[in-house]
Amino acid sequence: MHHKLWILYIGRGRYYPRDLAPLTRPVLDDGVLDIRMVTADEPFARLRLLWAVLTGTVSTSKVTHLSEAREISIEAIGEPLVIAVDGEPLPGVRTAEFTVRRRALRVYSPIA
Repeated sequence: MHHKLWILYIGRGRYYPRDLAPLTRPVLDDGVLDIRMVTADEPFARLRLLWAVLTGTVSTSKVTHLSEAREISIEAIGEPLVIAVDGEPLPGVRTAEFTVRRRALRVYSPIA
């Protein structure tokens, strides 16, 4: 599937609420990539996005796409991408693959 994108967000674990702005992630090791895209494919895409934000219908807008997967591959068509991994920008990316496994993350914290 090919899209002209404004924003692509890939996060480890399901984020909530299920709209464009992820706020909480209660589980880190559920084996799911939370994928959120804002596409520029549709006519009047900017107006559609603005309308969706103003009316609270981001999750059902034709320019926003929310999905889940265990793996995703991205490829730049034309100019290379700049992707951010843990907040660090990586310019010049032509392709990238992301995968996640269930219960593959161990988190340790002190007992209060």
